[in-house]
Amino acid sequence: LGFSPDALACGTWALGGALAGLAGAFFPSLTSDYLSVNSLAFTIIPALAAALLGGFRSYPLVLVGGLLIGVIQSECTHYVQTTGVSDAVPFLVIVLVLVVRGQGLPVRGSTADRLPAVGAAVRSPLYALGLAAVLAVLAATVLPTDWNVALVSSMSAAMIALSVVVVTGYAGQLSLAQFALGGVGAFAAGRLVSNHGWPFEAAVPLGVATAVVVGFVFGLPALRTRGVNLAVVTLGLGFASWSLLFNSTDFTGRNRGTPIAPQTLLGIPIDPVLHPGNYAALCVVSVAVVAVAVANLRRGRSGRRLLVVRANERAAASLGISVIQSKLYAFSLGAAIAGLGGILYAFSFSAIQYTTLFDPFTSITILTLAVIGGIGYVSGPLYGSTIAAAGVGALVLSKAFDSVEEYLPLVGGVLLLLLLLSAPDGLAGRNIAVARQLRARLLRNRVVTSSRTSVPLGDPGDAGTVPARALEIRNVTVRFGGVVALDNVDLTVPPATVIGILGPNGAGKTTLIDAVTGYAQPATGSVSLGGRDIGTLSPHLRAREGLCRSFQSLELFDDMTVRENLLAAADSHDRLAWLLDLVRPGDDQLPAGVARAVRDMGLADVLDVKAESLSYGQRRSVAIARSLATEPSVLLLDEPAAGLDEDESRALGELLRRLADERGIGVLLIEHDVAMVMRTADRVLVLEFGREIAEGTPSEIRSDPVVAAAYLGTRASHETTSAVSRT
Repeated sequence: LGFSPDALACGTWALGGALAGLAGAFFPSLTSDYLSVNSLAFTIIPALAAALLGGFRSYPLVLVGGLLIGVIQSECTHYVQTTGVSDAVPFLVIVLVLVVRGQGLPVRGSTADRLPAVGAAVRSPLYALGLAAVLAVLAATVLPTDWNVALVSSMSAAMIALSVVVVTGYAGQLSLAQFALGGVGAFAAGRLVSNHGWPFEAAVPLGVATAVVVGFVFGLPALRTRGVNLAVVTLGLGFASWSLLFNSTDFTGRNRGTPIAPQTLLGIPIDPVLHPGNYAALCVVSVAVVAVAVANLRRGRSGRRLLVVRANERAAASLGISVIQSKLYAFSLGAAIAGLGGILYAFSFSAIQYTTLFDPFTSITILTLAVIGGIGYVSGPLYGSTIAAAGVGALVLSKAFDSVEEYLPLVGGVLLLLLLLSAPDGLAGRNIAVARQLRARLLRNRVVTSSRTSVPLGDPGDAGTVPARALEIRNVTVRFGGVVALDNVDLTVPPATVIGILGPNGAGKTTLIDAVTGYAQPATGSVSLGGRDIGTLSPHLRAREGLCRSFQSLELFDDMTVRENLLAAADSHDRLAWLLDLVRPGDDQLPAGVARAVRDMGLADVLDVKAESLSYGQRRSVAIARSLATEPSVLLLDEPAAGLDEDESRALGELLRRLADERGIGVLLIEHDVAMVMRTADRVLVLEFGREIAEGTPSEIRSDPVVAAAYLGTRASHETTSAVSRT
């Protein structure tokens, strides 16, 4: 339209900055305390709560919300004596708003924020463990005290940043509470050691377990919200934890904090003051072990589940993957890692001052370190941790510059901006790309063979037939407000049968699939599979029952390879994998059923190519193959031939016919290609404005004048009817 996006962006930021500056100018007149950066920074929590009440778009609602929050806070201050309750009020408002407004799955047409790239699965972690062992020995025997202290700070930050890799990098959930979760683990372990005399070996697991429980609770809002709203609620959760727990002197040991006596681990002294080398070695080994576990997660079924949820929640549910389980697992595992990192950080002090050590806004700093290093790479936190406060980078810079510590936040901020402009995947991603370019140049004149061992597809002949079950749809009605999208539709899809659905745009064809697969809630009617009512099941449970669908917009996992797309569909859904994959992830051999789908769709040559790099026709093939990989009893296809030429459409129709005849799959086919439907389907149902207007064999539908009128207008004559018949 002739507008400059850059000018609009700069103008918006300038106006927002001016309003924030005006608010800051009024702030000193409202408090008797001296003006401080921290006191101003904390106002972001109630400000975000007020903005949420206004949906980030209504100025009057934001004004009313801000006034209400201020009144409630004032009343809490007057009537409630518990420390931090009034500060936690905005957080409660945030949670209530998100729970009421949120949705379990995104609506049709929603697009997810594109996150940075995720590193490839590392197959041999032995070299990483070897380097960690060497560094641990050096720390325990050679490195001076100041280097060990810096190493502890960097390793603690790297550990918590690894939790960000799991939650945000792998699962795509933007959490700003990871450092607060580290504080929860440190609080539980520190109080057990200090107040109850527990040994270090027993206090640490219980501290980690406490962080897991709180992380599970922190993950509950993610079930109904995502993106910037989730970032707001997790920041509010971290702030509420700080206000109610860490900022309360009754819980944290008052001014003296929580004193930590010299500790031992299996009889080895690890006191950070008396034996800094031993404690630094413990931190190095801990980070190495956790990093290997996170790398194993990337390779296994659990990692694929997280990645597909990050890429597309709707498509993940269609493959039988529980979005709820995946999100809660990511938050719980991330909390466990953050809790361990918080414990290592807190126990490096002789007395733990929770109020100052676990500032809620440090979670933003940790996220910054993860982004700088590479939020989707296991090695990313190690890069980012070098500029952590009091870390290795600060020690190196302090040798050349005085008072460098106070400038590290500025250095990190500038580095973050530069990296987002030049290398959005972080230092790890940039280094890997450079290494590949150098390798390509060195081997340019040589015959290069792939470093990846070809994984056999398995014998397609080993794939068995699917259970023969009929899909029955009875009197299904779907309403969106006052609009009736489907009106008392009846349909049966027997095994080994292709049922075609025809109708103009807006006839309710996709809504029918949404209602059958659980993405839309019918107002009336029932859906059963093999005689069992599945109308109350969630989408992912219907998929596990054998009801699989494709999407009109494909909805592939674009940042994953074709192989990973297919494996995500074929993976079993056992819960034990959540734990086993951390230690011993399975291989990526394609099962026999998937191998058959690869053969049928001609995808053998692109298995290790990312889906986003494929042609449109290939992407269509991957979408259908992914549906077949679930071994469905009934396959619901939403315009699978869209964009295909005549030959490709004919070949697809022949494939669907074979699926029904040879494998006994029931196929519900929605398609605008009338000729393909007539060639392929056993029976055809025609919809118009959500109502069934015709049903019968293809020959009966060809000669139906009502169908011709629906497609070609109400003035359909003998000539137009004949045209439909010829088609």
